[in-house]
Amino acid sequence: MSDAVTLAIAVLAESFNAKVENLPAMRLKLLQKALAGVPAPILEPMVLRAIRTRKPRWGDLPAPAELLEDAEYARLELVKALGLYESCCECEDQVGWRTVTHPDGAKVERCGCWRRRQAKLAQLGVGAEPLALPAGRRDGEFTDNEREW
Repeated sequence: MSDAVTLAIAVLAESFNAKVENLPAMRLKLLQKALAGVPAPILEPMVLRAIRTRKPRWGDLPAPAELLEDAEYARLELVKALGLYESCCECEDQVGWRTVTHPDGAKVERCGCWRRRQAKLAQLGVGAEPLALPAGRRDGEFTDNEREW
């Protein structure tokens, strides 16, 4: 387990008034495994969001699924801060792809602007894949449009 994950769990435990040594070993192991896939730059904003938005359950930590949802929210905020991906003049017809003519015909390949964008995402540590899918709604939680059905 990384030091960053250990620190994140310790800060969460302190914030939710949970003693790490009092948590069941299986619960700690589950939290460690769940957070192991979260990139280090996302852990701090994830913890801050959990502290701000999760209902305190005195002496217990948020569920791993809740923390992963907070991590995905933090990841999307970092991606949003990077700005929208805009194609360049080479790939304006097929965003992120450019057509290259070879002696044996034309082929498409990834454009340099797309590669630069991916490098920036990697440098931020946010990647292109979601960390968690949004949580489903519980029974009885419907939007106004859904109630009309």
